[in-house]
Amino acid sequence: GSVRHARVEAVEPGRRFAFLWFETGEESAATRVELELEETEDGIRVAVTESAPAGVRASVAGEWSWGLTLLASLPRLHAHARMT
Repeated sequence: GSVRHARVEAVEPGRRFAFLWFETGEESAATRVELELEETEDGIRVAVTESAPAGVRASVAGEWSWGLTLLASLPRLHAHARMT
């Protein structure tokens, strides 16, 4: 795997977290990730927005799929934990 670095850009506790992440020596190709949390009637909605320079977009398009899959499974995991 490769080493990634991150620089936090914004923190609003309980609402928003934004950071840049990039490989060593590639800060000019950094992608920006923002997570926004919003309370809803059914729980909490998590919106993930990733933006990258045009040439970088294609190479990172699938790198968040594992994280989004995990986030999507959290309600099922939480329900299972309550039952056991």
